[in-house]
Amino acid sequence: MKTVKLAIMSDLHFYDDPIKEKPSYLQVGAPNNTKENPIFALQELIEIEKLQVDFLVCAGDLTDRANPKGLREGWRLVNETAKKLGSQLIATAGNHDLDSRHKYDDHDAKGEIQNLIPKFPIDDENLFDHYWSRNFVVFDPEELNVRFLILNSAAFHGYSNESEHGRVSSRTIEQMSKKLKSLDDKNVNILVCHHHPHKHGEISGDGYSSMQGGEQLIDLLGSGDFGDWIIIHGHKHVPRICYTAGGTSAPVVFSAGSLAAVLYDEIQGLARNQFYIVEIPIDQELHDAISLRGEFIAWDWIATIGWQKPGKNSGLPAKGGFGYRGNINNLTQKIKTYLDTSNEPYFDYEVIVSQFDELKYLLPMDVTKLKTSLERKGIDVVADENCQIKQLAIGKSYNECK
Repeated sequence: MKTVKLAIMSDLHFYDDPIKEKPSYLQVGAPNNTKENPIFALQELIEIEKLQVDFLVCAGDLTDRANPKGLREGWRLVNETAKKLGSQLIATAGNHDLDSRHKYDDHDAKGEIQNLIPKFPIDDENLFDHYWSRNFVVFDPEELNVRFLILNSAAFHGYSNESEHGRVSSRTIEQMSKKLKSLDDKNVNILVCHHHPHKHGEISGDGYSSMQGGEQLIDLLGSGDFGDWIIIHGHKHVPRICYTAGGTSAPVVFSAGSLAAVLYDEIQGLARNQFYIVEIPIDQELHDAISLRGEFIAWDWIATIGWQKPGKNSGLPAKGGFGYRGNINNLTQKIKTYLDTSNEPYFDYEVIVSQFDELKYLLPMDVTKLKTSLERKGIDVVADENCQIKQLAIGKSYNECK
C-alpha cells in the first residue's frame, strides 16, 4: 500500500526580547540543550527513531509578536529539521508572523517574512508569488497522488481589528474554487492554514474565534467535487482531530498543538506541546471505495525531560487514526462475535486490529466510545500507562485509564 507521510508542527513562537513572561521554550541564542530546547530535542528524536517523511508541514507562528530575529531563527531551524526528516517543507503564515504587538524600528513584518531564504511558504518562485498575491497557492507534487492547498488565513492582519481572528474572503474562496476546477482530481487533498476554520469549544475568548469565512471554505472542500480533504491548522494550541459537519465528504480537521509555546493556564489540563507524524494511504484502488483515512503518532514535549509518549491529558494520544465513519456498536458486535467463537481468555489488541482493519482508523473520541461499548458487552478493555489499548479480556482487569 502506497502512502504519503507528513510530519506536523505548529506555533513555535520563537522570541528574542528579554521579556518577563517567556512566550515559548525557544529563545534566539539559547544554548543547544536537548532538555531545554524542543527543536534540538526533536532533531535528536528524529535521529534516534530514524524518522523519515515526505513533507514537513509547519502551520504558522514561527515567531512571537512578529519578532524579526525569532522569525529568521525559527525558519532556519524548521528548514534544518525538514532536511533531517528527508522531506520537503510546506508552511503557512500565522498571526504572530504578520502582526506585530511590539514596535521595532522601521519594521515591516510582511516584508520580513517575504525576504526569508529559502522562500516562505514554499521554496518555488511561482508558488511563492501566488501565495502572497492571492492569499493561497496550490501545490501538486508530480510523483504522488496528493495535493496541498496552502492558505494564508492571516492575510488581513494589520488592518483594523483583524488581529483578533483569521479570515478567508469570499473572493479568495471563489478563486480557490476556480483553481481546483481546472485541475485533475487527486486522492488525498490537504489544506494547510493557521487559524481553525470551524469552532471547537475547548477554550473561549474572542482571540480564539474561528476563521471568518471558514464555513464557506468547509462547504467548498466538503462538497465532494474536489476529492476528500484533511485540514491541518494550528493557532489554538489545543490538539484535536475531528470531522466537520456534513455528509460523507466532510473534511477531517487536524488541530495541531503548539510545538514549543508556554501553555497558558486555561488549557493546562487539556494539552501539552506536541509533534506528529501522519500517514495516509494514497492508492487509487483504496480511494475508489473508501474515503480518506490515515493514522498518526504523537509525542509530548516536557521541559527538562524531552520528547516522550503522550499520557492521558496530552491532547492527542500516542497513536490514533481517522477516516472510519461507521457505526461503533456494529463494530463492537463484530469484535464480540470474534471473541465468543474463540476459547482464549484474552487477546492482544494488535491481533484484534489485524482482524478488523477499521480499528486503525478510529478517531480518539471514537476509541473512547468503543471502550464503553465493549465493556457494556462484558468485554474488559486493558490499557497501558499511556492509555493505549493493549488487550481485550473476558473478565475483570485493572485499567487505570477508565
